[in-house]
Amino acid sequence: MEKVMRHGKRDNRRRRGGAMGTQKLTPPVRAALVLPALALLALAAGCGGDGSGQRTAGDAGAGADHAGRQVAAGCALVTDRSAVDQFYALADRVAAGEDLSLEEMGQVVSAPAWEHWRRSYEPERVPASRIARALFITLRGQDELPPRLRDKPYRVDLVRNYEVALEHREQILPYLERFIADEVICGVPQYLEGWLPAAVRTDTLHVEFVVGQPEIRLYEDRFLVDPGMAWAAGREQMVRFLASTLYRHVAVIEGTDPDRASGPQIALECLRVVHNEGIPAYLDRVADIAFDGRHPLLASRGAVPERFCEQAMRTLESLDATLARLRAWPDADDEQWQQVLRLFIGSQSWRPTGWYMARVIAAELGEERLEEVSPSVAGFWAAYAEAAARTPAEPTAAPGTVPYFLQQAPPLSAENVAWMEAELTRLFP
Repeated sequence: MEKVMRHGKRDNRRRRGGAMGTQKLTPPVRAALVLPALALLALAAGCGGDGSGQRTAGDAGAGADHAGRQVAAGCALVTDRSAVDQFYALADRVAAGEDLSLEEMGQVVSAPAWEHWRRSYEPERVPASRIARALFITLRGQDELPPRLRDKPYRVDLVRNYEVALEHREQILPYLERFIADEVICGVPQYLEGWLPAAVRTDTLHVEFVVGQPEIRLYEDRFLVDPGMAWAAGREQMVRFLASTLYRHVAVIEGTDPDRASGPQIALECLRVVHNEGIPAYLDRVADIAFDGRHPLLASRGAVPERFCEQAMRTLESLDATLARLRAWPDADDEQWQQVLRLFIGSQSWRPTGWYMARVIAAELGEERLEEVSPSVAGFWAAYAEAAARTPAEPTAAPGTVPYFLQQAPPLSAENVAWMEAELTRLFP
């Protein structure tokens, strides 16, 4: 596959409050997968050689190299579980009675995979000392910290996930071993076939497993995957999650933060963000997301697709009315155009709306049509308008189900559709 990890692209929409968080939407060099209920939990690579002497799939077959990395035989894939092994090695040493110091733990989390994970939170750039303290609290207890640090705030979320990794070691390690050995991640390129043209495919998938947050991150061309999350998600979902994260990384349509735009562009940038959220959510198969009930942080994190549908329908109905009103005001100012932005911010409906639109398109026009329009903001919205116009006058699906809501897709007025298609094509050709 041709390499094309393009640095510097951004989807500059800011996430605000509530379920979508408070940070900027991460740029493609640091995409994070955040699943339902933590931003739905937020589900998230230049790939290829990095000068480290790692083998590729074409070199002498599969096997582990000098740093605990595993090179696949079946696809262009390099995996690294060294940080996981270091985590459990620390736990074993403490369990054996070693009086490990905070400084020694800090040295461990300064190793390459840990350091890469910490840098993925830029501009925060999590210090090694903070991670070491969370490890120390998990393995030895807060009361064992030096007195000057005992009352200092610490990352409770990290401590909790470290505890989960310890509690479910007997499930996580065998799962991870088979997950790597069976080259499950090689299914990602196949899953994306039809969605990404050859020009935006990666030549190598590089995955580092690090016990951190229960999430997938994508930073500097490498996936960073929490092993506990991988276990709780299962193989099939992990392929989908990795694929959708990679899709977001390479296929995002660039633009300006809606709240930094002016005039009608505010609304158009909102439509772009909905498009950027919709296709990855569709690839995630939001309605099917579920986690192993034994993972306490993820067991209840599945989406409620019926609520997504209701949320999206309200937003689309309001959007059509708001656009019609604003376009009728030739002198509408920025404050008035920001009504469109507030529709999405107020209900946190970027992702639900995009997912719902993609589902309507696939249901009425077919998945191939959705694939066809996925690279285009204008094409995506035009296809939704066409699909919504085709839904039956009376729903045939059982009331309250996802198919029922899809058959009630709110239409967009012909005038709004014509305006959107012309303006979106001009702004995002």
